[in-house]
Amino acid sequence: MPGWDVERSTLSRKSEQINVPMLLTLAYDIPLGESFSLRIGPTLGLTCVSMKSKFNSRDEIYNNAGDLMNGTASTLNRSGSKAVLSYGVTLGARWAFTENLSADLQYRFQCTEKLNLGTSRNYSTSTTHQFNAGMNYSF
Repeated sequence: MPGWDVERSTLSRKSEQINVPMLLTLAYDIPLGESFSLRIGPTLGLTCVSMKSKFNSRDEIYNNAGDLMNGTASTLNRSGSKAVLSYGVTLGARWAFTENLSADLQYRFQCTEKLNLGTSRNYSTSTTHQFNAGMNYSF
């Protein structure tokens, strides 16, 4: 159309994802002295994923003077839940201060398979890095 020369498009996305893992970790403790040991092991299980996404797009056409001539906006909402395979590795260390008191430091890397909620968009794998610290007392 004459006089229209600038077109702008904007797209924004807001997503919320909740993961509830149900995992089994097989840990092997490697003693490195009386009071220190390392822990390593694989993690396998299911993660229940619930996702909500909101996509907003706006197309605008401006004339030579910079006045808005035409604009359209659209919103697309997607949501769904699914249980997906999770796998990873756990690494940790334990320090025993006494026979009954010890401290743990643990790292877990977890990855889930690709998520398909039955829409035209497939979500990529999700990775999680967890750091845990704790104190243990045995009776």
